[in-house]
Amino acid sequence: MLKTFLINNRSSRIHKKGEKLKELYPIANEWKVIKEMVKLLSPFESVTCLLNETEVAEIVEKQS
Repeated sequence: MLKTFLINNRSSRIHKKGEKLKELYPIANEWKVIKEMVKLLSPFESVTCLLNETEVAEIVEKQS
């Protein structure tokens, strides 16, 4: 009896968490916006990666 209660209680909690996740999941229109943002930001990612790979000269202030 206790085992059945625990299993049902756990299933209920998992179901509730699943419902909360559904509310957060993007709808079709939001997925379109996300895909467009990925296209738009992709070049910035590439440039950022390239800049991180190159050695950048640093300006160091001399102390007197």
